Amino acid sequence: MRYMVIVALMLILQACASQSEVVRKSATVRPGMSVAELRQVMGDPQNLQFRGKNEAWQYCSTNYIGFEDDHYVLIWVFDGVVSGMQTYRNSKFGNCESFFRAVNWEEAPDISN
Repeated sequence: MRYMVIVALMLILQACASQSEVVRKSATVRPGMSVAELRQVMGDPQNLQFRGKNEAWQYCSTNYIGFEDDHYVLIWVFDGVVSGMQTYRNSKFGNCESFFRAVNWEEAPDISN
C-alpha cells in the first residue's frame, strides 16, 4: 500500500512539474485582449510573424523532467486584438527558440463572423 501511495504522489508531482512557465502564463490569455494586455501577461514575443492585419506571436519555454521538453504557445492576433491560441510541444535537444514552427496562416482563427 505504501508503495502505491508513493508512486501516486510521484505521478502527481511530475504532472505539476510538466506544465511550463509559458503554458502557465498563457492560461490567462483570452480572445479580445489588446496587444498591450497580451504583452503585460506574456511579455514580448520570442518569435513574431505577420501577414496583413494577422500576427502570430510565439513563445516557448523548456521543462527539464529527466529530459528536455519544450512547450510552445502561438497566439493569433488580428488587427491588434487576440483572436485565438494554439499550443504544441517539442523534445529536440537545444534552445527552444531554435525550433519555432513555421506559421500556417490557414490555421488562423476566422474572424469574419
